[in-house]
Amino acid sequence: MLVCFLLVILISRLEAYSNNLFTVATTPSLRKLVTACRDYSDINKTVGPTAKVDEDVVEDPYEVLEMDLNRFLFGKEDSDDDDWSHKLRTKHEKQLLMQNVMGNAMRAELYNGRSAVHLISPEFIHKGYCLLNVTKDHMQTAINAFAIFLYCHTEDIERLPADYVLRSSRSISMMRIERDKLAATWNVVMKEYESPMHIPHQTLEKYRPLFKYLSGHEIAQLNLSDDRILRFIGTHPDLNRHQVGVVASKYMKINKNWGKENFLNKLNNLLCGIPISLVRHATYDSYFTLAHQVFYHIRACDHVQRTFYLTKMTKALALGKSFGWNAQDVSRLGLLLSEVEGSQLAAIKPEAMAGIAPQIMQIIPAARLESFTEEQMKHLSHKSLYILLKRRKKYREQSVFDGSDRQTYKMGVSRQVNARHTL
Repeated sequence: MLVCFLLVILISRLEAYSNNLFTVATTPSLRKLVTACRDYSDINKTVGPTAKVDEDVVEDPYEVLEMDLNRFLFGKEDSDDDDWSHKLRTKHEKQLLMQNVMGNAMRAELYNGRSAVHLISPEFIHKGYCLLNVTKDHMQTAINAFAIFLYCHTEDIERLPADYVLRSSRSISMMRIERDKLAATWNVVMKEYESPMHIPHQTLEKYRPLFKYLSGHEIAQLNLSDDRILRFIGTHPDLNRHQVGVVASKYMKINKNWGKENFLNKLNNLLCGIPISLVRHATYDSYFTLAHQVFYHIRACDHVQRTFYLTKMTKALALGKSFGWNAQDVSRLGLLLSEVEGSQLAAIKPEAMAGIAPQIMQIIPAARLESFTEEQMKHLSHKSLYILLKRRKKYREQSVFDGSDRQTYKMGVSRQVNARHTL
């Protein structure tokens, strides 16, 4: 009994483990401190202290563990919010979840001494968190960018590097993907500038293949007072009438003298966005002094507008009738030749046929190509003559085919009627 009593006294005077979080015994000098005890009714819920604590209270190991977990998972010392999904949507966590789309990950095969190119499977893509890593392997980088356009969201496309989008604009425009994804590339370009007014024409030239996917309101926000930007918009071949109409309306508000000859020569395709009622009162000298290329770019004009401009150009004070045109006059009409009647085309001088460009021969209605005579065709360029003969042959074959079909249909109907009468 004496030995046991001495052992108890000895153990009680020993100092325990010095960690405050896991202290199980204290020296006599620390026995007077009051420790905070908490009652836990649930593993995730704390009820509250049962005793009044002093400044030197020993921290609760469960609270310390919870703080460490929050700091490790969410970058915070403490969080009272139990909505874990909301914590994962924070900006810091979204950066941690970002993924570089790589089709060649975990692949090492070679073909002719070069690494192969792979398209990543959509199962390995985290949509909404995709990034593009531009490397020296240009082909694999292009395939990775294609995967982002094909499988990812619009916000992923807006994270692409602006210089890469400008360099690859022609390849991107050939992709058969959603229109809104192609239009999202404009937001990528806009990240490099404060506003659309600061975008130079050099950037627009690089972006030309994708420029047609912009809305008229976005195009109208550009610096239209710059003649180079205005010429770029006016000579773009893929803009529709609504787009050029919005831009033309904005330009007429900026420049009150838009109706003068020197400003009309800068509009080009934007002429299709101006109502006919506003250009009806222009003098014939204004049309006669228009530059040679203006009517080659009016692709957005409809049949009524082209007929109106052709009527203005063929007045006696302008070019006159077709039998008096020379090669320069024919070349100046441009796309307006598609509205000239067949009888007027046949009246053109053979020497003046040299003014018809191949792209103009491509848009003239096939039925009116039959009006050209053999003498006129001798003065056409080789490419224009080839297009004329090819389209004329196709038109004749189609006419014969359509006529034979109608004749066969009529014979079949007559046979069915005779059979019914016989029965």
